[in-house]
Amino acid sequence: MKRKSAFVLTEIIIACVIIAIIASIALATYQKARERTDQLLCETREKLIYTAVKMSIYDTGVVPASLTKVWDEYKNKAVAQLREENNNSRFPFVKNWALVKVAEASFGDYYGNDPAVITCPRDKTPPPGGVSYSIHSAAKGKTRGWMKANPNATLLYETDSIGGGEVYRHREGRRKVSNYITAGGKHRKKHKD
Repeated sequence: MKRKSAFVLTEIIIACVIIAIIASIALATYQKARERTDQLLCETREKLIYTAVKMSIYDTGVVPASLTKVWDEYKNKAVAQLREENNNSRFPFVKNWALVKVAEASFGDYYGNDPAVITCPRDKTPPPGGVSYSIHSAAKGKTRGWMKANPNATLLYETDSIGGGEVYRHREGRRKVSNYITAGGKHRKKHKD
């Protein structure tokens, strides 16, 4: 008797299970990579905003009450300063290369003068002209001396689109994360379970 050379139902089911396992692993890896990319983009935008706020503080002597005017006036100077820091670094590729490239791309044809540059990539409901970050109420109107005396105080933090309370948009595993920058320029994360 001749046997037909065809796949048996069991072989097909095993192949489908193996493909499903590989697909689930690939999807999980993709989601983690996408979250990390959004987290880095958010950190980059916060760093740019912090640089612009710092320049404003050096010009005016006080922490501004709102980001919108500061961002309009200082965004190009902030990118230029980051580019200069990158050029003067011993390890420019490691230090700020990605930061400068993202910043330069943010002001290209894709964004133009759109305020979306100061929205978090995870903020899905920003109103027109809204921002995803805010200056902490305890820091508004404070002087440069206050910033030097309180380098660990929160200066910028992630907020809802209308400037309300702190939000946790990002994830690290199962924990929710909110980004903020201290008066001393350090990037920090708050975790919420």
